[in-house]
Amino acid sequence: MLMTTPKLPDFLPILAPLFRNKMKEAKELREKQMECLVPLIRNRRAFVEKGEDPDSEMGNMGWSKKRILKRMPYLGAIVKETFRRHPPSHFLLSHATTKETQLAGYTIPADVNVEFYTAWLTEDPDMWKDPGEFVPERFLEGDGVGVDITGTRRVKMMPFGAGRRICPAWSLGVLHVNMFLARMVHAFKWLPCPTAPPDPTETFAFTVVMKNPLKAVILSR
Repeated sequence: MLMTTPKLPDFLPILAPLFRNKMKEAKELREKQMECLVPLIRNRRAFVEKGEDPDSEMGNMGWSKKRILKRMPYLGAIVKETFRRHPPSHFLLSHATTKETQLAGYTIPADVNVEFYTAWLTEDPDMWKDPGEFVPERFLEGDGVGVDITGTRRVKMMPFGAGRRICPAWSLGVLHVNMFLARMVHAFKWLPCPTAPPDPTETFAFTVVMKNPLKAVILSR
């Protein structure tokens, strides 16, 4: 959230004293990052110096989990439909032209930043049947079959961006979402909270989120 606030001290240093609390929060956050990441980096370096592969065990675990998820196609369809209906961002990271370029009938001069609004891909009725409805089945049959959420095959949505500037952790993120969802459904029964109905209206934080997130009553199975 600190990254989304105006950076006035960067442009007007004279105003820095007015942002003491924010600077204190940022420094505390930085210290927590260092406490978390530095031991991991040192541990990985120790593995490398010993000539061992620190990623082999994690890679084997990830491969095993992917094999399990392939047996649950409807779960994957729900995750894809969630990304389609509620993409975490509506824009790709900024791109720029290195030379004058023709794109979709427009002339884009050299050295111009180009912003791609990607949410329209998931809202286009020419690309999706009933785009405003949450229909996981579309990824099992019909207009969603074969769609890759990375945008590399049948580009119909790009929740993690596309090309050379795609989110580098998209595969790990998708794997975690699938596993978390599977475990939560397996271990708990979920009931709607009658006093806190969700509001799917989109609002902006670090990513695009629901105005009032879904709240539920959780019971052990």
